[in-house]
Amino acid sequence: MVLRSNGDHPVVGDALVVGEALVDVVDGHALPGGSPANVAVALGRLGHPVTLATQLGQDAHALLVREHLRASGVSVQAQPGARTSVARAVVDGTGAATYDFDVSWDPAFGELSGSHVVHVGSFSAVTGPAVLDLLDRSTATISYDINVRPALLPPDAGAQVEAIVSRSDVVKASDEDLEWLFPSRPVEETARALLEFGPSVVYLTLGAAGALVVTREGTARIPGVSVEVADTIGAGDTFAAGLLHGLAEEGCLGGSLTADLETLVRVGRFATGLAAQTAARHGADPPWGVQYPMRQDVSQRRQGKGQTWQAATTTT
Repeated sequence: MVLRSNGDHPVVGDALVVGEALVDVVDGHALPGGSPANVAVALGRLGHPVTLATQLGQDAHALLVREHLRASGVSVQAQPGARTSVARAVVDGTGAATYDFDVSWDPAFGELSGSHVVHVGSFSAVTGPAVLDLLDRSTATISYDINVRPALLPPDAGAQVEAIVSRSDVVKASDEDLEWLFPSRPVEETARALLEFGPSVVYLTLGAAGALVVTREGTARIPGVSVEVADTIGAGDTFAAGLLHGLAEEGCLGGSLTADLETLVRVGRFATGLAAQTAARHGADPPWGVQYPMRQDVSQRRQGKGQTWQAATTTT
């Protein structure tokens, strides 16, 4: 997928996702999961070239996870671990899930292949130095899903989150994430405060109420999509994947993010629709083959009618 051209050197829009892949045990059934792994799966099912750098044990759970990833078009670079991590999920009457974790995460990533965008998130991003060290070596667009798992956070979690936000171009967080990290102030105020660390945009998800797109240019609201919720497992991860795929389709990725508020809202609407489809299905089961609604001006540039591809400002 060619995303941007400077007239001479087209850039291939591959994605590198870094973080945990594990098994969700729901009602006694083992299902492949893990927030970064779910993001990679959702990208793969959208047809986006994606690699997951993770850590897996030498056990039956690892085989289940590997098969799931590869079946969804995800390339896997897995360091050996003591065991494959497990999350036991309990789903309440609203479809919301809570988790009890048994995790193993202590990788030391060496050189990973260059990518157009690097996505990190959840507990693996703030557990040990591995992810932060990798981001310090990256020249790609950086995407970060805060995705708080309170039981797994180190004592310095707040500082770790801020350190990764400061290296990120796109930050995604839920209202629950920000309420847990910064309980003394409203979540929208916290989202605006995160911009001070350097990202170009913060996407704040609000469950059924939709999402906010928070930028220095302004804040916009994206309405929720009404569905009959099966459970919310993987919905936020699908939202994150939708953001990356939409930004790629808009030609906004590769180095520092360049996009105006209209473009970011359009991408957020696409991500919201994808997340709703996942919430309507049991488990982390993102949809396959959903096409990004390409605008005519971007489509024309894709056909070679423009020398430099940027995020367009035309309203849909």
